[in-house]
Amino acid sequence: MKARDAASLPTLLGRDGRLARLTERVAALRALEPAVSAVLPAALHPHCRLANVRGGVVVLSVDGPVWAARAKYLGPALLERLRSDHGLHARELRVRIDPPAAPAPTPLRKPEMPPEAGQALRSLAEHEPDPDLAAALRRLGSRGRR
Repeated sequence: MKARDAASLPTLLGRDGRLARLTERVAALRALEPAVSAVLPAALHPHCRLANVRGGVVVLSVDGPVWAARAKYLGPALLERLRSDHGLHARELRVRIDPPAAPAPTPLRKPEMPPEAGQALRSLAEHEPDPDLAAALRRLGSRGRR
């Protein structure tokens, strides 16, 4: 944020501030959520939410292409319901796919070699005539806990 774009805290929090407008917008969208949910089948509720309404365009956010297809299929009924029950001048439905965030990968554990296996590899290395193979077996055997 540049210094000329900075606003005082009272301006941001005041009645005419940006934060107040944002709060009002969020409240208006939340008020429409039940109307959207009433039209959508129960199976779609956990996968679909109202993302925005602007300029007659209703934007739904879904978490996958299958749910997007179902939401688009129900679009005309949803728009009609928003027009009739809420006086919203909705003329178009857009469906945006926002997949859920992937869970954080679990860190890989370094494989551990049992002490017996390490001892067996070291013992095998002692009787191996090929020096390169014997050295590789000793290195591998050293990874086993002693």
